[in-house]
Amino acid sequence: TQLFEIQVLDFFQNSIELLENKSFLFLNKSRDLILPYNKIIIINKNSFYGMSNLQKLDLRFNSIEFIGEETFVFNKNLREINLVNNPIKFIGKNSFNGLKFFLLADIFRQKSIEYIDDCAFCGLARNQENIRMDKNMICLLKNQTFNDLNST
Repeated sequence: TQLFEIQVLDFFQNSIELLENKSFLFLNKSRDLILPYNKIIIINKNSFYGMSNLQKLDLRFNSIEFIGEETFVFNKNLREINLVNNPIKFIGKNSFNGLKFFLLADIFRQKSIEYIDDCAFCGLARNQENIRMDKNMICLLKNQTFNDLNST
């Protein structure tokens, strides 16, 4: 059975530790995915695969340390991600690639980010005005970390 019509998935305050590849396959009509107060540690390229209409992703108060390469490449309609209160240490290449409507704003005020890979923000919407990363523990910015954010 395919669950095409579910608009909102709410997993508030569970004990989810792992989002296996393609956990949300066939949920291409879902707009909102609510996952705060879980125990998620890693999100990667296939974590939200199949959710082509996803617009709002709430990952507050998890244990996310790692945002893998091309994490949101299959979520082109994503407009809002809430990552507040996660101990994010690493942001991989092209993590936000293809998010044409997305504004970063304050999602990186985590106090834990240590490493941002080159081209981490490549392909992101070019209308970014503010990217707040103050009060983190960043020790290395690669050559092209902010490549492709210049307006054309």
